[in-house]
Amino acid sequence: MRNGRRRKTEGVNVLLAVLLLAGGACVATATDYYVKGPAQGGSDAADGLDWTTAKATIGAALALADGDDTVRVGAGTYAERVTFPGASNNELLGGYPAAGGGTQEPWTNTTVIDGNGLGGTVVYVPADMSSSRGYSGIVIDGLTIRNGSESGAGGGGIESYSTGLTITRCIVENNQNSGVYAGGIYVVGLLNEYSSRVLRIEECIIRNNTGPNAGGLMFDAIGYVGFEIKNTLVHGNHCTTTSGLYGIGGLALGTGSQGLALPANVINCTIANNTAAHPTAPVGGIAVNADLGNPVTIKNSIIWHSSLDDLYTQGYSSFSLSHCCVHDAGDSGTGVIHTSPSFVGGVDYHLTTGSGGCIDGGAAAGAPSTDLEGNSRPLGAGYDMGAYEFDTPPANVTSLVAVPGNGKVDLSWT
Repeated sequence: MRNGRRRKTEGVNVLLAVLLLAGGACVATATDYYVKGPAQGGSDAADGLDWTTAKATIGAALALADGDDTVRVGAGTYAERVTFPGASNNELLGGYPAAGGGTQEPWTNTTVIDGNGLGGTVVYVPADMSSSRGYSGIVIDGLTIRNGSESGAGGGGIESYSTGLTITRCIVENNQNSGVYAGGIYVVGLLNEYSSRVLRIEECIIRNNTGPNAGGLMFDAIGYVGFEIKNTLVHGNHCTTTSGLYGIGGLALGTGSQGLALPANVINCTIANNTAAHPTAPVGGIAVNADLGNPVTIKNSIIWHSSLDDLYTQGYSSFSLSHCCVHDAGDSGTGVIHTSPSFVGGVDYHLTTGSGGCIDGGAAAGAPSTDLEGNSRPLGAGYDMGAYEFDTPPANVTSLVAVPGNGKVDLSWT
């Protein structure tokens, strides 16, 4: 996150006017805008420049952003669909206390954008279509994005035509797409996009989304761009298609005639129990379809579907697996195992003492320093596979209790 932001003040505006009159260069300033619910005193008639004068809706604050700006949102549920401005370096940050102030703690201060009954995608990120190129430095952080209902081409939860996008500490859940592409997240790398642009998804949960071509996520890389997905849990998503080459419940990377630049990484992710209706090629985990570029590197991850393919490649695409746990015996690589990951159970994808090779079976190189919940890696003798690092129970523990909290499942010792 950027620090040291300044609010646009009258004095700054006067100085900029003087520079313009003198023919000098103009340097954009960064502005923070604030949002909290009406019950907490938020009002769209306010200027949004402080928690005391916060806007009541996220859309009203984003409408003021024009590049290099941040919108900070207090906890609560916001029934709206929102659109980013056509500019780079804008951030949308949830997870602040409902009344404003304080620090950002997304897993404690639940901040929801709920599209229930509104129709269309919940969060939309545009691009400059005149140049066929997206924007960069876009951040979506600390939000639960749910109940989108798309009936056209795109994504139900998040739809972005800019690949210079980071989605972090977000839950994308219960979104639907009855048209084309993805239920949860749909991101497009346009034709003239820079190869240095990278889609990054970190410390997220993508679950219970339904789409026609991909349940969880589709990355449609028309241009030569990259992606990195790490510390992310993908489960319970469903793909409805019964035609075409394949159906993918989890992650669809590329749709043919695509180019993948570096990086093309999936690191310390858990992708499990996704479903697909395709009669001949149902894929639960990851499918990649690219005609040129780099292999998709999958490291320290668990991809587990007992009755569907974990991994699927099409065209000239390929995977490079290392230190992973996958169900399919034909998927091989250094440190790859095929024994059950022994999750706690239900919707809880923490590892247990019976998880065997998944515990301490990861590699240190390239591994993140924390897990999905912010716990340090490693906690044991080595790095673990999957989104959660295994924490050895105290000696006097008799059982584990799953405690639902803010969309996650935490473990409590008893």
